[in-house]
Amino acid sequence: SLHNKKWPPFTDQDRELGQVMISLSSEILKTQQAAEAVRASERRYRLLAENVLDVILTLDAQLRVTYVSPSVARLTACDARHVLERGLEAIVTPASLADVRPILLEMLSQAADAPDGARTLDVDLKRGGATGRAEVTFSVLRGPDGRMISIIGSISPRIAAAQPTSVNAPAMSQAAPA
Repeated sequence: SLHNKKWPPFTDQDRELGQVMISLSSEILKTQQAAEAVRASERRYRLLAENVLDVILTLDAQLRVTYVSPSVARLTACDARHVLERGLEAIVTPASLADVRPILLEMLSQAADAPDGARTLDVDLKRGGATGRAEVTFSVLRGPDGRMISIIGSISPRIAAAQPTSVNAPAMSQAAPA
């Protein structure tokens, strides 16, 4: 019977193999826990990104949109994929874009050791056949070496109701730099 049988003592090789198995099991468990933590973090981030009212976007050094939050659809009636493909032109009126571009290029050209040059601008956004005023705060995100990583923009609606495009409002006014 199995209960009455005497087993030989464990050898050093048996003990080493057991320690390796325990170590591997521990590493697998840690990896699984880390993967679950990443999935939970992604779920929280997605929930935030999909439900925040403000639009978050990033631009590269050529002012191409590299990320835009899904909330852009609520503010501009233009989905995020379309904005990624067409750029700022998809959501900003031509007059406002003509005013914004030089300011963004100036921000990019500032020295890496310059203080954070966040700028808040009033911009006219396209919304179907209408426009709506929004406040956009741009700042340059730099790495530890001072090199530009991205321009981050946060768009907050200023006026809830869209205005017809025939309204001749000033395209943009620049707030004092923060």
